[in-house]
Amino acid sequence: MGPRRGSLAVCCTDSAGMQGRDTEESRATVPTLVYGHLELTIGDLLLVSHAPPIGSIHELWDLQITCVGQATVSKFIEVEKGKFRLEFTGDASHLSNKRNLRPF
Repeated sequence: MGPRRGSLAVCCTDSAGMQGRDTEESRATVPTLVYGHLELTIGDLLLVSHAPPIGSIHELWDLQITCVGQATVSKFIEVEKGKFRLEFTGDASHLSNKRNLRPF
């Protein structure tokens, strides 16, 4: 089976099998899950998660950890296979109430 074109949404929360894991273990799990799916998907990738896993993805794809606020959006663009460029991070323009986003 070859690569499939389309979009992929990855939601990594306690209800998605993260229960009982500590923060460090959860942070390590998300990028592995994401990279496993990237080999099967060409197109858009939507990650819905909490600040620590998103920070890990920033570290993995942008070589620095970024603490994002709750419900903010970060956009990475794949510039070549497995190589990503950060277009923006921590965007809250979609929120009507931008108070107390609590970045860690």
